[in-house]
Amino acid sequence: MYAGEGGEGKMRLRPQGSIYHWLLPNIGMVAFDGDKVINELAPSETEAIKKWHKEFNKPFSAAEIKNLAAISDRAEELWQKALDERLAFLEKTRQPVDVWGQPALENPKNNH
Repeated sequence: MYAGEGGEGKMRLRPQGSIYHWLLPNIGMVAFDGDKVINELAPSETEAIKKWHKEFNKPFSAAEIKNLAAISDRAEELWQKALDERLAFLEKTRQPVDVWGQPALENPKNNH
């Protein structure tokens, strides 16, 4: 999720228009309809879930894709803000400490 060398403190850019996987349904979600015990105990509920599952996994419309991409963009902005705030906090609270005779750090900012 974070950029490597030279990009510390910045997230990797997500391809434009892409959607985070955790916003998407998965065909394997609620996959118990093949379970005989559950079917025997709650047949009408299992049938209702099968219908919901089929509807839930339909392809997205163009408008839904646009909304999901916008939600992904906003999530990325919030994650970057949280990362920026965390790095600022770490910088403000950093206290170099001499440890067991090790040489003192010349530039403690480079030692995260």
